[in-house]
Amino acid sequence: MPLPSEFTHQTHPNLCAYYAAKHFLYGKLNQKDFEETATKYYIKEVPGIEKSYAEQLVQDGNDPAIFADVLQGVRGTSTEQLKPDPGKTYSRILLSLRNRDHFITVLKDDKGRWWNYDSLLDAPQEISNIDQFLKDNPASQYYVV
Repeated sequence: MPLPSEFTHQTHPNLCAYYAAKHFLYGKLNQKDFEETATKYYIKEVPGIEKSYAEQLVQDGNDPAIFADVLQGVRGTSTEQLKPDPGKTYSRILLSLRNRDHFITVLKDDKGRWWNYDSLLDAPQEISNIDQFLKDNPASQYYVV
């Protein structure tokens, strides 16, 4: 059963945003580029911040604001403050979870099955009901394609 994308298990304790973005981009993101983009985001958004402190903020993780810059230029990506519309067809959803400081991505394969690409798992898990999954995993912010 082919998965929509290669899975990467999280090895850095605070960089779930990186792993979620990597899965959302089907593996087309490396950690160095993610860290550089996120560091530039903090330098741009926080007046007078030292580069070393911005780098530390990236390593501390869990800031959904960086996704606007990290995902910039991805065709079809939109940010949603509300739950994705069940009437629309999506192929991937990145969630900034509301009930814990964590980011996950869910991907749809070519057969229409959804997969949970939570980087804390050992492997992706098939989602039997995407609407129930989204209800059980409320997010404060969604990125969808």
